[in-house]
Amino acid sequence: MRKALLSLLFLVISLFSVAQPQSGKVYNLKNVGKGNSLGITSLFKVIGVTTNKDDLSQQWYVESVSGSIFSMRNLASGFYLQGNNSTSGAWNLVSAKVDLEYTSVSGAFAIRQSDHTDTYGYLHIDGSGNAVSWTYSGNNNTLWQFEEVPYTKEEIDEVLNSVNNLVVSDEKVATYQTALDALFADKACTKLKVSCTEAEMKSNDNYRALPATLRQMVLKVLAGSWEEANGDQSKDGWSSDYAKKYRVQLYEPYNEPEAAAKALKINAHTNLNNPTGIYSTAHSHTYVMVEGEIKDGASLYLASYIGHGKLGGYSEGVELKSGLNVVPSYFANSNYCINYVVHTFDTSDNKSGKAACKRKLSDYPALKIHIEGGHINGYYNKVGDALYTPDKNESWDYLEARATQTDLTILGKYITLQFPLNDADTEGNKGMAYYFNERVKIEEAINEWDNVMMWERLLMGVMDEATIKANALKSPYSSAPYVIDYTGKDGDAYACDYGDYYNVHGLSFGVGGNSYMYGSWDHCGYHYSTMSGVIESLPTNAGSHWGPGHEIGHQHQGPLNMRGLTEVTNNLFSNVVLWYYGESTSRYNGDEGALSNVLKAFNTQGSDFFTNNIWAQTHMYYKLFLYYHVLGKNPKFYPILFEMLRQDPMTIEYEQSGVKSLLHFYKKCCLASGEDLTEFFRAHGFFRVMKDRLVGDYSNANYNMTQEEIDAAIAEVKALKYPENIAVLFINDATGETIKSHKGDNLDFYGESTICAELGSYASFATAAVPEYTYSLSATSITMEGTGGIGFAIYNENNEILAFSDKKSFSVSADALLQLTTGQARVVAVQANSTSVICQNILENASTEQLRTELASLLGSAEAVLNLRDATGTKVGYYHSAYMTSLEEAYNTAKYVYDSSNEASYLSAYNGLLQEYSAFLVNTDAKIALDTDHTYILVNKAYPDRLMYIDGDNNVKAQAVANSYAYIWYFEPSDTEGKYYVKNAATSTYVGKISRGSQLYASATETKDAEKYELRDMGNGYMALIAGQGMHCSSSQGHIIVGWDADSDATQWTIVDVQAYDELYKLIAKTETLIETMAEDITVAGDSKVGLTADNYYSNATYTAQNNSDKFTSYSVLCDGKPSTYFHSDYNESTAPNENHYIRMDMGQGNALQSFKLNYTTRESGNVYALTSIAIDGSNSDASDASAMVWNTIATISSGLPTANNKAYTSSHLISDVPYRYIRMRVLGANGGKVKGYPYFVLSELGLYNVDYTAQLKDEYNSIDKSLVTEAYKAKLGAETLSLTENAQEALTHLQAKYDALLNAKNNMHRAQLDALIQEHVRTGLGYPKETSAEYIALLEATTVEEFNAALPAYKASSDIEMPQDGKSYTITAWWRSEQWPMVFSNTIYKPVKDATPVTFVCKQIEDKYVFISGNGYYLGWEADAKTGYTSNIYADGQQFLLEKATTAKNGGSVEGDLKDDELFGLFCMKAHNGHYLMFSSGDSEYHSAYAGNKFYGHIKANTVFFKLEQVQDYSVDVTISSAGYASFYTAIGLTTPAGLEAYSVNAVEGNLAKLEQKEGILAGQGAILKGAPGTYTLTSGNVSSDWSKNMLCGTATDTYIQGSAYVLSMQDGAVGFYKAMLNKDANGNAGNTHFLNNAGKAYLPMDGHNVRCLVFDFGTETCIIETENGNVKTENSAVYDLAGRRVQNAQKGIFIVNGKKVVR
Repeated sequence: MRKALLSLLFLVISLFSVAQPQSGKVYNLKNVGKGNSLGITSLFKVIGVTTNKDDLSQQWYVESVSGSIFSMRNLASGFYLQGNNSTSGAWNLVSAKVDLEYTSVSGAFAIRQSDHTDTYGYLHIDGSGNAVSWTYSGNNNTLWQFEEVPYTKEEIDEVLNSVNNLVVSDEKVATYQTALDALFADKACTKLKVSCTEAEMKSNDNYRALPATLRQMVLKVLAGSWEEANGDQSKDGWSSDYAKKYRVQLYEPYNEPEAAAKALKINAHTNLNNPTGIYSTAHSHTYVMVEGEIKDGASLYLASYIGHGKLGGYSEGVELKSGLNVVPSYFANSNYCINYVVHTFDTSDNKSGKAACKRKLSDYPALKIHIEGGHINGYYNKVGDALYTPDKNESWDYLEARATQTDLTILGKYITLQFPLNDADTEGNKGMAYYFNERVKIEEAINEWDNVMMWERLLMGVMDEATIKANALKSPYSSAPYVIDYTGKDGDAYACDYGDYYNVHGLSFGVGGNSYMYGSWDHCGYHYSTMSGVIESLPTNAGSHWGPGHEIGHQHQGPLNMRGLTEVTNNLFSNVVLWYYGESTSRYNGDEGALSNVLKAFNTQGSDFFTNNIWAQTHMYYKLFLYYHVLGKNPKFYPILFEMLRQDPMTIEYEQSGVKSLLHFYKKCCLASGEDLTEFFRAHGFFRVMKDRLVGDYSNANYNMTQEEIDAAIAEVKALKYPENIAVLFINDATGETIKSHKGDNLDFYGESTICAELGSYASFATAAVPEYTYSLSATSITMEGTGGIGFAIYNENNEILAFSDKKSFSVSADALLQLTTGQARVVAVQANSTSVICQNILENASTEQLRTELASLLGSAEAVLNLRDATGTKVGYYHSAYMTSLEEAYNTAKYVYDSSNEASYLSAYNGLLQEYSAFLVNTDAKIALDTDHTYILVNKAYPDRLMYIDGDNNVKAQAVANSYAYIWYFEPSDTEGKYYVKNAATSTYVGKISRGSQLYASATETKDAEKYELRDMGNGYMALIAGQGMHCSSSQGHIIVGWDADSDATQWTIVDVQAYDELYKLIAKTETLIETMAEDITVAGDSKVGLTADNYYSNATYTAQNNSDKFTSYSVLCDGKPSTYFHSDYNESTAPNENHYIRMDMGQGNALQSFKLNYTTRESGNVYALTSIAIDGSNSDASDASAMVWNTIATISSGLPTANNKAYTSSHLISDVPYRYIRMRVLGANGGKVKGYPYFVLSELGLYNVDYTAQLKDEYNSIDKSLVTEAYKAKLGAETLSLTENAQEALTHLQAKYDALLNAKNNMHRAQLDALIQEHVRTGLGYPKETSAEYIALLEATTVEEFNAALPAYKASSDIEMPQDGKSYTITAWWRSEQWPMVFSNTIYKPVKDATPVTFVCKQIEDKYVFISGNGYYLGWEADAKTGYTSNIYADGQQFLLEKATTAKNGGSVEGDLKDDELFGLFCMKAHNGHYLMFSSGDSEYHSAYAGNKFYGHIKANTVFFKLEQVQDYSVDVTISSAGYASFYTAIGLTTPAGLEAYSVNAVEGNLAKLEQKEGILAGQGAILKGAPGTYTLTSGNVSSDWSKNMLCGTATDTYIQGSAYVLSMQDGAVGFYKAMLNKDANGNAGNTHFLNNAGKAYLPMDGHNVRCLVFDFGTETCIIETENGNVKTENSAVYDLAGRRVQNAQKGIFIVNGKKVVR
C-alpha cells in the first residue's frame, strides 16, 4: 500500500516545478545530466545509481535550511553528505553534521559544502559514476533536482530511530563479550566450554544475555550443525560444511597497496584479498569475532561493496579489534570483505625500492574470524587455508546454484576475478555462469589468470626465491637454469626479495558501457563482451593472453614508462606473458615491429625515439628480454633494472628533460646488463637532439635534450669500460624459423604477425655461422651477398652506427651513403658475440659488365632525382633547382662515359656520381618541404586533371580545376610528428576518419573531431595521405575520395603550394575594391599597332634547305605590309625542329605587353598552309638561349582562324597574367603537312596591337594620374586569368606593385586630414590599445576620413591593451571626471590625495594578476570597511589585482550618472581577489573593496573605481659607500647593482665568522652587505634571478624597533664587523632593554643565543675586520689586547685578541 501511495504522489509531484529543498523533507536527488540519482554503496561512498525512489540509500533527509544553507542525511545510514574542496575530489558521508549550500542554475541546483570556495567544488557525477567535485559552468552533470519522497514526520522519526538504534554501546558489547567468554573456549566462538542440552543452554544466564543472532550461533555450535537457509528462499540452502567454511575463516595478512605502489613505482592493485562470502541485511547487526592479536603495524577493517562492485582504500570500513565487534548494517546486500593489512613499506622521506621495506608479512599470523548475521553468498577460493581445502570445479557448481549477489568472487593466488554471475547483469552479454564448467573449467581459467600476474611479477623481480625457482622455467636456448633469476642473494645494492613484503591480488573487473579493456590504479577492466576471450579462451589461446597481459602491464609499467610510451612499455609484459605461455611467438602487429621500421625511422630526417611506431618501440624492450633472459646472457637483467629504476626513477613531467628520462633509462640498462648498449639505443633514436618535441598519449610531454647532454651521458657509459654489445639489436622471433617453446613443442606465429626478418632468430642466434659477405650499393639501399651472421651494420669512423638490418637488403640514409662513398664508413656483418666482419664492396672486383650495369642503375636514379627539379619551389617532395648544379655536372660526366662506353672510366664515373648523388640527398634544404603556414592544392597522380576539393555537403571529391577555395587545403600540425589535420580553406572544416571504399567527409569543426593524417613520401614527387587507409580518388564511384591502399596511383597526389595564389586572390579583391572606390568606369580606349621590325622576330623553324621561293631570307617579310612576301616554316626532315614551330616577337626592353591582340595574314596565293590551332605564349626569360626560355601560355585559339589565301585575322582581346617582353605564336595545327610529327605553316604578315584602357574617375579623385588606375586594372585582369595549377608568384608581385602605387596616390590625398584625426584620437601607453592590436592597425591603415571614423569605436573598445610590465615603475591616480588625485602613502595605507606628489610603485606580475609595492615596503591592497585589509609590508594573495579595461558596467555595483565609456578610455578597474573592485571616495579617501550594492560614479567626486596608470622612470635608490668601503642595505623591491658595487648575503655564521656570498642584484625583501669604492651608487629596480634563499640578513624599509638579539654593521676602535646591537629601547621607542632601532633601508643579522660580540666577514678566501661607517645603532664595546695580553687603544695591522679570540686586522 505504501509503495502504491508513493507512486501516486511521485506522479502528482512530477506535474509541478521542482522546488528548493525544505527542512524536514526527504528527497531523491536527481542528476540533470546523467538522469540517475545520488546514492550510497557502502557506509561512506557516494555515487550515481539507477534511480529507485523506494531505496533508502537514495533517500536524503534535509535536516535544516537557512537561506541557501542546508544539511542532508542519508536515510539508509543516517550519515551526513560531505563535500570536497579539491577538483575531482570524492564526496563521502560522515557522522557529524555538515553544512552545504545550493545555487540555483537554470531551474536546477548546484551544491557544494558551504565553507568551500573552489568553483570546481560542486557535487558532480563523473564518467565512472563517482560523486566528485567539479564546476557547474556548462555542465549538467553538476546540476541536481530535488524530487520529494513523501514521508510523514512520524515515518522519518521511525527510520532515523531505527538507524540510531543500530549503534550498540561499548558497555553492551562488553556484556556480550563477557557472556561469550563464559560460554566459549576461543575468541572466535567455535568451541564451547561445556557440554549440555539445548534446553539447558537456553536457561543459561550467559546465553540469555546475548542478542538473538548470537544465541542462534551458540545453538548451532552446540548442535555441531552450521547449515542455514539461503537469503533467497527460492534457492537451496547451505550445508553445514559450506556454511561453516564462510562463517569461520582464517584471514591472511596482505600488504597495504598504496604504500607498496609508491615503493615499487607501480599501481596499487586491490584490497579485495579477503572476501568473506557474507552479505548484510538492512538495519541489522553483523557480529565479527576476531581471534588473535592485531599486532602493531597491522590494521583490521570490515569493508564492503554493493552489487557489482570493488573495494576502496584499506581503511574504508569499520575498524575491528580482537574479540567481539558489533557492526551496524545500514543497508542490505553489502558484500563484506576483511582488510587485514600490514604496513610492510615505509615510504617516508621518499624511500623506495628495497629501502622502503619495513615489516615482514611472515611476522603477522593469519587471524581466525567468525562472522554472524546477514546471509551467505559464498566465493570461490583457489588456494584455501589451514581450515579448508582449495575449491575445485565441482565447488563452483555448488556455489553458482546458491549465490544471490551480482558477483560471485573468484579468489586466485595472485588475481581476483570480479564479473557478474548472470547474463542479466552484463548488458546483453553473458555472465560467468554461462562460461564456467560449461565452456571452460574454472580451475583452468583461474590458474591461467594467476599465471599472467605471476609471470609479470617475475619480470619485475618482486617474488621470493622459492616461487622464482618453481616458476621461472628454463629456456631451451640457454644453459642458465632459469629464464628469470633470483637476485636476493647477490649482496649488492640491487639485490631484492619482496616475497615477505609484497603480497596483494590484482583485480580483473567486468565493465560495461563504452569501455573495452583498460588498466587502472586498483583494477583492470574488461568489457562484458570480451569475456569469451578472457574467460573461455584464456587457457587454450595465445591471443587471449595479450589483453590481460597488456592491461595488467599498464599497472606494472611505472618504472619503465615515459610520456608517449604508455601503450608501449606495457607491451613488454604482454610479450613476456606470450613467451611463458609457450604457444606462439611475440606480437609484431603485422610487420610494424620489424627492425626495418626502426631503420626507417632512424633514416628519417629529424627523427628520434618517438618517431618509431609503437610496435617497433615495443620490440626494443622485448629484444632485451630475448637476449638477456631467453638466451641466458643475464637472467637477472630485468629484475635488476626494475630495482634500479625503483631506487633511482626517471623524472616524468610535462617539461621533460631527456636527461631525466631517455638518457637515464639508457644508463640504467647499461648498468643492469654490465654492457655498453650505446649503439643499440642509438639505433632506436635515443641520441637525437630534441627541442620542444611534443609527445603525447594519455598525457603530454615537451621533450628537450641537447647534444651536450647526450655526449655527457655516452661519456659516462664509456667510462665504465663495459664490453660493447650490438648483437642484441638483431635478436628476434620473426624469421619464420622453427622455434621450440619451453614446453618442447614448436611455437606458432602470433596472430597477424608476419615474417619480417631474415637473420637473428633467437632459435639459431648462438649457432649462426661466421659471416662471409660482399655488398653492392644502389642509390638508396644496400644488398648483401653471402651467408652467416645475425645482422648487418654500417659504422662511421667514430664507430657510431649509421644503418642496421636483419635482412639482406636494406635502405640507407643519404648521410650513410655519402660516408660510404667517401670512405668514412664501413659495412660489417655482426656475429652473435657482438664481434663483426668487414664486408667488401662487390664493385672492387667487379667485371666490366657488372660496372656498366651498376652505372646504368645509378644514372637512372640520378636522372629520376634531376627530373624532380621545380624552379617554382612549390611542389612538395620535389627539389629546388638551385641545389642541383653539382649533381647535374656529375650526371652529365657519367652519362658521357656510359654513352661512349669508356670502360676504363666506369668505376671513377660511378664513384663520382654516387658521391654527388648521396651528398645531394643529404642536403635537407634541397627538398621542397611542407610549410604548415601555407595553402596547397592536391593533384591526383592517376587523374592529373583532377584536384581534391570539397562540395557543399562536405563530401571530399576530385574534379577538374576551378578557381575556388574549395580546392585549397591547409595542413595543420598535430601533436604527433609527421601527422597533420587537413583543413579546407573554403569551409574551415577538417577531414575526418577514413574507411576503405567509403566516402570521405570534411565536416569536423575542431581538431578533436578530425583525423590525423600521415604525409607519406611515395617517391617521384608523389605523396599519400594515410590514416590507416589512404585518400584515394575512386573513378568507379564518380571520383569521390575514399579509403584505399597507398600504393595505388589514384591514392597518390602532387601537393602544390598555392600560398601565392591565395595571397593573389585576396589582393585581386582588394584591388577591385580600391578601383571601385576611385573610378566610376573603366573602358577600352582603343588599340595601337606595336612597331615591330625584322630585328624583333625569331623562329625556331626557318626554312633554309633549298634555294627556292620558300627559303628564309629575312623576318622583314612579316612586317613589310606586302601579301606577296611570306614566311614558310621548315618542312625539311633533316633540319626541322623536333617541337612545335613558332615565331617569337620581342617588344624590347621596358615595353612588355599585357593587354593586346594578335594579327596575321595568310599567304597571298599558292598552298595556303593555313593555321588551324595556335597557342599564344609569353616569357620574360633571357632570350640568348631560346631552348632554355620558360614560357607561360596566355591563350589557345582553335576556332575562327582563316583557311583561305590572303585573309587577315585579328584575335580577340588577350590579357596575360603579367606583362611579357616576349610573345610567341606557337602552331599547334595547320591544314598542310607535318614534319617530324609537327605541322608547318605559311604567313604573310604577323603583328601585335597594344590594347589600352581609360578610366573615368570620381570627382574627389580627379587629381590622380588615371594611368595608375588603368595599370592596376590591367594587372587585376591578368591575375584573374591564372588557374590554381599555375604559378602565381610573378603575377602577385606585379599586381602588388600596381596596387601599392594606386593606394599610395589615394592615401596621399587624405594624409593631412588623417594625421589630424590620429593626433586627436590615437593614444599610446598603459590602458590604450597596443600598436600591434588589430584595432590600432585598422585605424592607422584607414585611407579616408570615413574609414577612420568607422574604425574608431572598435579602437576605443579594444581589449588588446597595453598592460604593466614586470619590474617596471608606475604611478596610480584615482580618476573623477573633473579631478584626478594621485596615490600617496599615509598612516600605513595608500590613498589618493589631491595635488600630492604620487608614490612610485614597482609592479610584479603573477600569472594574469599584478602586485604593486613602493620603496617603503608596503604593498597596495584593498581595505575593508573597518580600514583593515591587505595594505601591509608582508605579502598576501589579497594584494593581487586583476586589471580590467574600464567601462561603465562592472560586476559588484553599477555606474551612476551620465558617464560614458569614451571618457574612461585608457583607464583601469582594479579587481581584488574577493571578486570586487578597488574603490575610493573623495569624501573618505581611505579605500575599500567595493561589494555588491555600492554605486560607482566617476562623473562627480564620489565613489570611483577608475584609475590611471602611468609608467615612470624605473625606481631607484642612491646608496653612499663611506671611506670604509662597506654599507648595510635593505630593499623591499628587487634592485640591480651598478658596476663597481658588489652585493653580499650572509649564508651562515660559524663561531665568530659570518660567511658572505656575492650575489647578482638584491632580491626584494632581503638585507645585504654592499661593497665598493667610496662614493654614491644608484641601484635600479629590475628582475633579480640570483638565489637568496640562504640569506640570514633581515632589514626594514622604515625606521623600526626590532626585538631580540641581533648584529649590525658597526665600528669599534676603528675596526668594523657585525657587532651586537645594544637593546636600549622598548617596542614604542621608549627607554628599555628589549628592542633596538633599525634605521630605514638598513640590514641587521638576528642571532638569538649567540654570545660572540663581533662577527668577522668571511668571503671564502679571506677573513678580515675593516673600517666602516658609523651607524645609528649603539653596540657593545669590546677591549682589544695584543698577543702578550696588553690592552691596545689604537690597534694597527696585526693579530690581536678580541673577546678571547684571535683576530686578524
